[in-house]
Amino acid sequence: MRFLVVTGADEAYASYASDLITSLEHGRSLGFDLGLLDYGLAATTRESLARRVSAVVAPPWPYRPKPPFDTQIQSRAFATRPFLPDYFPGYDGYAWIDADSLVQDVRAIVILKAAASRGMAGVVPTVDRSYLHTESSRKWVLERYRMAFDEDVAQRLMTVPYIASGVVSAAANSPLWRLWRERFQQSLEHWRGERLCDQSILNHVVYLEKLPHHRLPSFCNWISHLAPPMADIANGALVEPSYPRAPIWIVANSFNDKDSLRTLMRTDGRGTIQCALTLRSARNAIIEARKAT
Repeated sequence: MRFLVVTGADEAYASYASDLITSLEHGRSLGFDLGLLDYGLAATTRESLARRVSAVVAPPWPYRPKPPFDTQIQSRAFATRPFLPDYFPGYDGYAWIDADSLVQDVRAIVILKAAASRGMAGVVPTVDRSYLHTESSRKWVLERYRMAFDEDVAQRLMTVPYIASGVVSAAANSPLWRLWRERFQQSLEHWRGERLCDQSILNHVVYLEKLPHHRLPSFCNWISHLAPPMADIANGALVEPSYPRAPIWIVANSFNDKDSLRTLMRTDGRGTIQCALTLRSARNAIIEARKAT
């Protein structure tokens, strides 16, 4: 099975994309390629990243013109995810991973690849014993449903676990790609609000259009603002904050300020470490903590 893992970045997200690629490179023997969507990289940055992936594509706005979204880089990043098989043809399956994610264990790619076999898709609901869904976080979800759909549909979708689109996989022949594109275009015709959100559309496709899919565990896309990880200094990893504190395979830096330091509890009970949820920051903080132990 030919499998492609895709991420995307503009110049502001280039360092995150570089870190993500670094976290994936040592697992290439597992049998996957890397693709990159260029949303506005500088020429030198694009050239540097292109040497580390199989293909780079600069996608246009894929739908009918929709001011102001069709000129916004972030909106284009959301709008183009349903088109991965079109941008990178020839693969049997695809996975999207947000550039601000950290892959700690490449076995996550094995799961994403397996979930994308036989016409299926793999999605990660925001469900975990450690997650704290607040009134504010629920309001955020409802607002995004209301942007895309009428009130009845929004309320129906609020009864099921929200699926984050930062990690998604699907077979090339999965109906996900067609349904996601078609529903996206339909929703754009009457979009309400100043921000675009591909996750609203994805949830509609999965739950209301009965997409054949596998629901993957939270450690395949750990939403950090719902439950900050803990730091396992001895094993050099960010782990689940609930016992038995298993390693998180893909950590999503889901905070708005990606580079702010987070205070993470240590599993050994020796206080905390401070780091941003990026590859270099987390790795360096754990190394320094280990030296001081």
